[in-house]
Amino acid sequence: MTDPSRHTGNPDESHSGLRVLLVDDEHQVLRALERVLRRFDTTAVDRAEVAESLLASESFDVVICDNSMPGKSGVDFLRTVAARHPCVHRVMHTGSAPQQLSELQRDGVIELFVPKPDWNALVDFCDALCVDASTTAEDPR
Repeated sequence: MTDPSRHTGNPDESHSGLRVLLVDDEHQVLRALERVLRRFDTTAVDRAEVAESLLASESFDVVICDNSMPGKSGVDFLRTVAARHPCVHRVMHTGSAPQQLSELQRDGVIELFVPKPDWNALVDFCDALCVDASTTAEDPR
């Protein structure tokens, strides 16, 4: 799955416009994430290096990333995202919390940690971002 796969949701469902980049080396997890996040514009890739290339050329609102992957780890990838794309929301979705989780959250590298397989927390987070965006658009202070 080195080529990004784009999933733009079911045409019968409302589409939020929120762009979500999914990064996980487990293809079954990527497919499950695409299903549960079908209301959003998702792009799924299986390596951090591919995700970095996409972030350099496209705009995303959220990155949801596994930690344990071949090549660059999720922690290292999210550090890069935080430095180069500070406005992109960063979520770590992995089976076990990295040892330095508190430090990563304190330093703003990881905005949210969601243990696998908590799909509902990911949907709730993306929904909340959509509500915040629509509220901001309605109230231009």
